[in-house]
Amino acid sequence: MAEGVGRQPRWRDAHGRRRARRFLGRYEKRVKDGKSPKTLEQYRWAAAHVRPHLGSVVADHLTPTQVEKFLDGKEKGKLNRDSSGKPKPLSDRSVKALRGVLNQAYTEAVKRREVMWNPVAATDAIHVGETDREALSPEQVASLLDVAAKDDGRRF
Repeated sequence: MAEGVGRQPRWRDAHGRRRARRFLGRYEKRVKDGKSPKTLEQYRWAAAHVRPHLGSVVADHLTPTQVEKFLDGKEKGKLNRDSSGKPKPLSDRSVKALRGVLNQAYTEAVKRREVMWNPVAATDAIHVGETDREALSPEQVASLLDVAAKDDGRRF
């Protein structure tokens, strides 16, 4: 039976609305094909963060403000708690990954005409700051090479 004739596609709820959680699940199935295991792992991690907060939103009704509030909450720890209940903020890099996965999922949905537009694209990109790096001194390099040259059965 063709979609839209008789019964609703599986990614719509009982009222015919596309919920973000079902849409993310459908996208995950597509990601499995042809993607590296690391990409799939990153997607699943991001989806696990998104579903509890945006999963019940009707996909076509998600706004840039909701996306920004979600990402801000993740960054500040308002939406994450550790085992003791304390706020657990995500790093800038992790929040950037969340936004990237959500953006890719919506971009593909727009191409497939599953949603009308991508609200994630209307949000500001997250910039990850450069980390300060310091070169090893000649003494540190010599010490590192000495330890690496020893074959005492340890693995690093």
